[in-house]
Amino acid sequence: MTAVQGKGLGVVARGPIPKGTSCARYEFKVVLKARAPAGDYRVGVDAYHVGKIDTATFAPTSCAVANVGALLNEPNEGEEPNCRRLKSEYWGPMSSRRGVFYLQTVRHVKAGAELTWDYGQSYGRREY
Repeated sequence: MTAVQGKGLGVVARGPIPKGTSCARYEFKVVLKARAPAGDYRVGVDAYHVGKIDTATFAPTSCAVANVGALLNEPNEGEEPNCRRLKSEYWGPMSSRRGVFYLQTVRHVKAGAELTWDYGQSYGRREY
């Protein structure tokens, strides 16, 4: 995690990352979409639910991929993202359901490049 000009915090590659590498993990709590106003940090789950950031989002993980997915920004205007979201997995009862997905590089990423992905329509209105 580092400061990214014009964006605040972001994630930058320390070294080169080959295409197809799972480079970030994004864990979230599943909540009703109605409880997550547009503009909140959220990811799409289904027609009625979204994933929200909570304290467990950045917890240590038992896998080899860091829980930094929620810190990746969207690309600058006119640029293509260098990561994509893989399929989500869910666990637990709906009252405390959690989910996770991984972000995978879609092309070779050079050392020092910011890792980015397209948040999609579930994120809400953007004012940047």
